[in-house]
Amino acid sequence: MGTNSVRVGSASVRVGSASVRVGSASVRVGSASVGAADAGEVSGRLRWYFAADRRRAVQSALGAIWLLDGGLQFQSFMYSHGFIAMLTGNAAGQPGWLSSSIDWGAHLAQHNLAFWNTLFGLTQVLIGLGMLYRPTVKAALAGSLVWALVVWWFGEGSG
Repeated sequence: MGTNSVRVGSASVRVGSASVRVGSASVRVGSASVGAADAGEVSGRLRWYFAADRRRAVQSALGAIWLLDGGLQFQSFMYSHGFIAMLTGNAAGQPGWLSSSIDWGAHLAQHNLAFWNTLFGLTQVLIGLGMLYRPTVKAALAGSLVWALVVWWFGEGSG
């Protein structure tokens, strides 16, 4: 600790920045933040924002899943030809009209894989963030439905 501080056991007082810390609770006068005393209030606000009712909780969970999916899209494997091989593998055994559309999508992505994969990942992250931010939930739900259909068609081979 600095020269303007006193430490007694787990409690400490710092004069220079006007902060007091006792165990896990902290009070900082300069920035008007209070540690353990406001933790319940912050928790309550977060719960209200992300899980005020069942519908909002489902929206938040779906947003978290889209964020996870977007994060997984940025893995190095997805930037390799293994991703293209996985897409074209989905075309095997499909009807001709479905197989040709999957092959077309894989062929399109193959020529500039870094661009397309980054676009795919950013799309999923934006849908996830949209689901978590209340004013954009409806647009994110529409985007989620459209993107899920795209993934189901090309990524899963409609299966």
